[in-house]
Amino acid sequence: MIHSVHDTPFEQKVMWQFNLSGLPPPYETGRCAIIEACIGKAMTDCRHHIKTKVNESLKADARAKDIASLAAQIIGRSRIKPTAALYMRLANICWAITQLPGKFSEDAFWVKFDAILEGQRAKYTEPGHLYTAVKKLYDDDVKKFGEPDLVSYRLSTLTVKRSG
Repeated sequence: MIHSVHDTPFEQKVMWQFNLSGLPPPYETGRCAIIEACIGKAMTDCRHHIKTKVNESLKADARAKDIASLAAQIIGRSRIKPTAALYMRLANICWAITQLPGKFSEDAFWVKFDAILEGQRAKYTEPGHLYTAVKKLYDDDVKKFGEPDLVSYRLSTLTVKRSG
């Protein structure tokens, strides 16, 4: 199906706004399905990689149980920087995997996880409440698996420049 720019899916509009390299211009919407398929495959591969590494870290004989070691294994040699926000997100995934062990296929797990996140956002509507809830999951993870190894895996800080 060919779309005009005005009825193009939201994701494609966002990709154009970010000027992603190699993205066809808005008037060539026929090629976007190919790009969406490539992005979808990459996202599936990433989700599988994350879930595999988290499951490995939850085993009794796992060498790297703390959140910093887990993040380092997931990140590998990519350009992603380990941040406190990443650690909290990984703690949330660890919590979900322990709450939903083996009950769902790979795809169904992520659908359920997304539903959990939507539920958290609906439940915690006041500023800071969602952060507090996610931070609690992180703190619980630290109690269970130990303090992050910040000596071997330095935490990165990101700064945001405001324009204007």
